[in-house]
Amino acid sequence: MRFAAEEAGGRVRVTVPDDHTGGLSTGEIAGRFAGRGIDAEVVVVPMGQEDARRLRPLRCDLLEQTFTRPVPTVVGEFV
Repeated sequence: MRFAAEEAGGRVRVTVPDDHTGGLSTGEIAGRFAGRGIDAEVVVVPMGQEDARRLRPLRCDLLEQTFTRPVPTVVGEFV
């Protein structure tokens, strides 16, 4: 998945290529952000492969756990 995100008037504006929406409307995508407490404006734009490559790539198949659970720094202590 590729996208661009920027701050716009106190909100997050997320730009997504039209072939990356998975069939969701802009309202449905914005609703998913809202469901997580993020006020986002979603803009879906037609883009060719070359234009889309300039957007930020995101691997959606990875599960980030670096900051989601305590990590022992010394035996018996957690940060």
